[in-house]
Amino acid sequence: MSSEDLRIKEAFEYFISLGGKPTNENVSKVSDKFSISDRTVWRWYKRFNWKAQVDIRNQEIAKKLQEKTDTNIIYEKAKLVKQTQDNLKILQGVISTSIVRGADGKAKLKFSVETIEDLVRILGVHDKQVRLLMDLLGAGITSGAIEEIKIVVQTEKGKELTEKLIKGDI
Repeated sequence: MSSEDLRIKEAFEYFISLGGKPTNENVSKVSDKFSISDRTVWRWYKRFNWKAQVDIRNQEIAKKLQEKTDTNIIYEKAKLVKQTQDNLKILQGVISTSIVRGADGKAKLKFSVETIEDLVRILGVHDKQVRLLMDLLGAGITSGAIEEIKIVVQTEKGKELTEKLIKGDI
């Protein structure tokens, strides 16, 4: 590469650093920095198709930015999936250790629930976690996928567990 080619390339890089817009102000800054006339800068702009080069550079930068953004989104989504799966494991563990079979053979939970709002919160936490996980994994959830759970008031321990679950301490 000749020294003249290098000078033109450096002028172009400086032009890019100014935003790559073909304004009289930018052309004057390039001409001042490289001790050339404005006319020479305009000639280089046209002859070496700086407009197209600026567009290509902007597309390359946009592509790199998009790739970085995509990588960050994938990473954050993976963290959220893991966290949601962990939350579901905890909830399912609490639920599975609290299931009893009634005389009719139906599964019931040994949670203490004082109000319908408590019941809605308990079921809502699990439902929201399941729906979030399904959404994160790109799958929908049907209304029939969630079974009704009957809550049985049995022990003080169940009441404490329910309160912790509602507060998010579990």
